[in-house]
Amino acid sequence: MGKVYTGTDSKVVKKKTKSTIVNVVIALFFDGTLNNKYNIELRIALQKKKAAQDAAIRRKRFNYRDFHNYNEIIDNLSKSYFNSFTNVFHLWDLFLEEQGKNVMKIYVEGPGTAEPITNSEGETYSIGDEDSGKGAGFGTGEQGVNGKIKEACKLIISKLRKFNRKTINLNLRVFGFSRGATEARRFVSIVRDLSQKDESLMYVLDNNLPGLKINNIKVDIMGLFDTVSSYGFLNNLNYGVINGIIDDNATELQLSIPSNVEKAVHLVAVNEYREHYALTNIKSAGKCGIEIYLPGAHSDIGGGYVHNENEILYMPSGMPSNLELNNKDCLSFRGFMSFEDLHKKHWITDWAYEKAKKRYLYLWSPKKYSYLKKENETALKGLIPYRVVNNSYARIPLRIMYNLCSEYIPVANDRVVIYKTGINNYPARTKKNQVMYDSIANLIKVKELLERHANKHESVYRMEKRGFSFKGTNHESAVLLGIRAKYIHLSANMDTVYGIKINAPSENNLRDIHHG
Repeated sequence: MGKVYTGTDSKVVKKKTKSTIVNVVIALFFDGTLNNKYNIELRIALQKKKAAQDAAIRRKRFNYRDFHNYNEIIDNLSKSYFNSFTNVFHLWDLFLEEQGKNVMKIYVEGPGTAEPITNSEGETYSIGDEDSGKGAGFGTGEQGVNGKIKEACKLIISKLRKFNRKTINLNLRVFGFSRGATEARRFVSIVRDLSQKDESLMYVLDNNLPGLKINNIKVDIMGLFDTVSSYGFLNNLNYGVINGIIDDNATELQLSIPSNVEKAVHLVAVNEYREHYALTNIKSAGKCGIEIYLPGAHSDIGGGYVHNENEILYMPSGMPSNLELNNKDCLSFRGFMSFEDLHKKHWITDWAYEKAKKRYLYLWSPKKYSYLKKENETALKGLIPYRVVNNSYARIPLRIMYNLCSEYIPVANDRVVIYKTGINNYPARTKKNQVMYDSIANLIKVKELLERHANKHESVYRMEKRGFSFKGTNHESAVLLGIRAKYIHLSANMDTVYGIKINAPSENNLRDIHHG
């Protein structure tokens, strides 16, 4: 790269005229673990092809020599293909490239997912590669945190190649979710650290574009959704086996916010408390940092949940015993809570509570509860009680992030922002739609409440040593609790990945917090 100018050599700067220095803006969007827009697009395309093929078969206008077993193809896809688009994707999609002004954007798929391929026509797409357990579970390997940073550096090279043998001011705008937020923070922290080699942007530029001169690098904005590192292996020294994930990597991965960052925004999930989803805050950002604590689990803030997620209430297989049902210390229900706490803390509605309780009671004593036959015995027998959680709440953190970073996110027009972040209700409340109308109306109230506080850089929650406490008014509490059952996920459950209870809760269902 010849020589890197930092702006401190006054003789060099005086020789340069404004016309010889090109201002370049590159916005980087690091997606979260098992979040990959290319994989989602492939799955959607396959589903559309299947629907078209099925329709042609029904119309008897189909040549079976062209038949594809789309069911089998879709069933064999990995988990990342079935997520929804995240808020990082939506920001990338909103961001308007302006080639005439040298404003460009780069999307980097999340850890655990494969890099897409690009054809000769410049089209980038997924070819259906499997997810990586190593990258998803531990954030390591080619599809881990450092692997994605290397990929980002290579993509930047492709954008800057046309500026070789020129001098540029490089302005970076960096966004990330989950481990993607970890990648964003590490990328920025080591941008000039040549010892990091292929993970350091300056090292990669020096070795690939020797004619390019950098007059200055600065980071205009960092927009982060709920930073989680959970990087590497925790080994059992006695037996040499993996028994966990290292959750605090702030020092190893250099996650502090460096002084060359002008503004850092961090949206934090208050209702996340899984053991391997410890938060790394942005305390190091000082006055340039804005950290907002919002209701929601990890992916309520960063996005990625499917439209209506079914969360089984009783986590073990089968049904709860009568003892488990009435024991306030039984933590076998969703979120590692008791059945009563699910109800008292508004995670399930009164109606859902009564319906589930009837189902459980009827299972163990159908004679005693024979009156339930009046409520459709067949339905009760077949029902496994669960909560259905809508993903529309994620639009609120998306809007808040856009509001706080809008000066750095050029968009085509305001309509696209409203389309991405708006919550629309029915024109009027009727008998037919009254339940959904009221639910959406409550969500709009929450949007207004949280936006109002966030625009003033305020939260209605307080960060504690572990977890968060509510500091708002009684009215604000009632408004927020009013959407919990319908729109806020409970992410803690009994699922395992490679023998690790990846979604197990932290002690006392309180989130661990590390300073970054």
